[in-house]
Amino acid sequence: MSPNRGLVLLARGGYAARGLVYLIIGFFALLAALGSGQPADSHSGLEKLLGQPFGHALVGIVVVGLIAFSAWR
Repeated sequence: MSPNRGLVLLARGGYAARGLVYLIIGFFALLAALGSGQPADSHSGLEKLLGQPFGHALVGIVVVGLIAFSAWR
């Protein structure tokens, strides 16, 4: 694998993680708009995400992707 190809993969992974963050935020905004009856904040949202079956893995993937995105930028 050439260094240029590795950089392209790094950038694509970063963009994918950034898009995933937007999807997660949109999902939580949708839940709040539907009126769950409880106040929504980032801490309770993160707790809810980590409580899901693959929550820890998803957060880990997003962290690695965002690090890759920031390294590429």
